[in-house]
Amino acid sequence: MTGDSHYILREATPDELEQTRRGHFSSWAGGLSVEQYIGREIHIANNVSAEHGGVKCWILTSSVEPCRVLCSCETMGKPAFVLSVKDGKEQAREVTSYIIGSVFTPEQNRRNGYASIMLDLLARRLAMECEFDALYSDLGKKFYADKGWKPHPSNHISLPPAASIVKPSGVKLLEDRDLPLLCNRDVDSIQSRYHETRLQPNVDACIVYLPKYHVIRWHHSREEYLSKITSGKIPIIKGAISPSGERWCIWNRNFNTLDPSLKKLWILRMVDMEGDNDMVEEEKVDEIMALLEAAQEQAWLWGMTEVLLWSPSKRVVKAASKILGKQVEVVEREMDSICSLRWNGDKGQDANVIWDLNEKFAWC
Repeated sequence: MTGDSHYILREATPDELEQTRRGHFSSWAGGLSVEQYIGREIHIANNVSAEHGGVKCWILTSSVEPCRVLCSCETMGKPAFVLSVKDGKEQAREVTSYIIGSVFTPEQNRRNGYASIMLDLLARRLAMECEFDALYSDLGKKFYADKGWKPHPSNHISLPPAASIVKPSGVKLLEDRDLPLLCNRDVDSIQSRYHETRLQPNVDACIVYLPKYHVIRWHHSREEYLSKITSGKIPIIKGAISPSGERWCIWNRNFNTLDPSLKKLWILRMVDMEGDNDMVEEEKVDEIMALLEAAQEQAWLWGMTEVLLWSPSKRVVKAASKILGKQVEVVEREMDSICSLRWNGDKGQDANVIWDLNEKFAWC
């Protein structure tokens, strides 16, 4: 391996993009054929909003062999909101951030440090374009932390699938047509809260990825593509909303033809508005409980093995515990899907940054 100055990070050409996808097919296809896998990647890439930069495939090459792909990764632009000091005062503002994924080195190129070089070059590039970027590590907490992506709390709860004997009173199941207005309401609430918030003395920034409709739609496009292949059907039900209209959740299903145990229903976003002050706490918990039970039933109907929800609030934990009849376990992940963030603003890696609403919808 030659010095780092000989390495080049650039966007892949269409031919190189297909080459990289064929390369990591065996690692991430989950039982799909090569053509089905490439078709999935094209399908979900076409469902990413170009407004925030879309999806880009990056490759590492060298000046010695400019056409040889040493390793690759992808970035997806996401809408986000940040509260930090800018121009001498606290400001809350919408920004574009990037999620890094599909970091892959072909077998014959491994153990040469290529991925580290690629990530270093990519970090420098993204630092010129965004205030922060993130990734979800499946290599534990240390590998990416050493490269500047600090691990943040990464926890979840799990519930088993269950056939509903009694329908939760007043709960309405959500379809895709219901989601745009709910997503807009959710985003408006988040932005209003950030405009009214002040940073704590020891906090340099608060960030949140925004659960806009097109962000949610990306997950559902992936779900629908895989569902059509595995069952010939497309799931219509995308979530549920409580009788008060102040709480709702949006989910998707992960279909895996290779390993049925990986078929899971993910709650992408759990919304808990606080506009119903006439309700007592127990009523609010019961509404969330009904939403979780609706998710359990959908998991049962579609043959999922469990319902998963990231970063549960105290109220969600109470509701889940009530369903189980015992205290639900909040699992802290140590090796997979470690939420990791790189701050490119003032103080750099020394900044204390809070990642708010760290839920599954931001993942890619």
